[in-house]
Amino acid sequence: MKHLTEMVRQHKAGKTNGIYAVCSAHPLVLEAAIRYASANQTPLLIEATSNQVDQFSGYTGMTPADFRSFVCQLADSLNFPQDALMLGGDHLRPKSLVDSETLIVVYISSHPYTRQYDLGLLTELRHDRQAMRVIAIAVETDAIIEAGPHILLPPSRSFIDMEQAFCFLMYAQVFVLAQSIHVGNTPDLPSASGTVNRVVQGVIIHP
Repeated sequence: MKHLTEMVRQHKAGKTNGIYAVCSAHPLVLEAAIRYASANQTPLLIEATSNQVDQFSGYTGMTPADFRSFVCQLADSLNFPQDALMLGGDHLRPKSLVDSETLIVVYISSHPYTRQYDLGLLTELRHDRQAMRVIAIAVETDAIIEAGPHILLPPSRSFIDMEQAFCFLMYAQVFVLAQSIHVGNTPDLPSASGTVNRVVQGVIIHP
């Protein structure tokens, strides 16, 4: 992060700069990128897409933790400092987490500009047909919203996003409560094993 903040500072000061970046999990590609950054004495940004690296191991067989370890070991073998590495990804947004048992809730912004991106994501997720269900929650309706399962907030005055976030939160809380009760957990006993408690236990207050 320090490299990025320094670049921002330099850019604001009028200095032209950039960063070497590569999106790959192939060892030869990564080695070439590391050698190039090393020769130019610059930091290096390495990303991996969700089909390469994800919680299901992707097609590379690596989880995010595996990928980080792999890149760091490769950097060490090439004498490239780890503090000059920046690891990024997944740039495919929440789609990397979706499977046939996933319920997706898309909260639609009321800001005209941001709303366009939310509606685009909603359209894409529904078109993919990978999730169990995709639900939109919004203040104002739209043909895209009405094309699938959706919830509209009760008619009221206009909300800015910061205000409507609290309204959206109520739906999330009610859903989580219903699901918890469904599996035998309650607000007062949120863990069947008793290891999670509503009232904090086992904490020693040291003088």
